[in-house]
Amino acid sequence: TFSMVTGKLVIYELNHLPLKERNRFCRRFYGWNDRANGGKYTYSRAGFLEDVPFVRPEKSVLIIRNEDVGRVLAFLHEYDAQSHIRDVTLTEDDLQELGM
Repeated sequence: TFSMVTGKLVIYELNHLPLKERNRFCRRFYGWNDRANGGKYTYSRAGFLEDVPFVRPEKSVLIIRNEDVGRVLAFLHEYDAQSHIRDVTLTEDDLQELGM
């Protein structure tokens, strides 16, 4: 039987930042693929979320495990991101993606 397991829904907003800063945030938060030598070589650069399992149902929306909320909020705070957090009931797919 499926018991109700909760996680956190995190919605963040960066509209107050200039585009360059938003891009820097996204690279640091999510990571990016770096290309060298005219695209001949590709390197995957890890972001903050490399070690945090998450589901990203929409832009600026994450579903994370309860135990990761403090670390994620601390990162968002570095950029003065406005954030809203809610408890959510996780689906079977969420549980799988979050490794629970």
